[in-house]
Amino acid sequence: MSSAKAKLLGALKSIERVDIMAVHEYVNVKYEQLSKEYKLKAEPIPPERQEQIKNLFEQYGLNVQLGG
Repeated sequence: MSSAKAKLLGALKSIERVDIMAVHEYVNVKYEQLSKEYKLKAEPIPPERQEQIKNLFEQYGLNVQLGG
């Protein structure tokens, strides 16, 4: 995540909170229901990196929650 993106999001008054999720797996369930293989395999974000991202967003005045 670049600071330019965090700065842009911080300038948007409509954003109430940013949720940082280690891995988003909801799409896997949808693909299973459709009997399809989801080929994009997500890697979990390590806790240290989650904290770095959280701190970056908070520098631009955003309310951040880890884990969604």
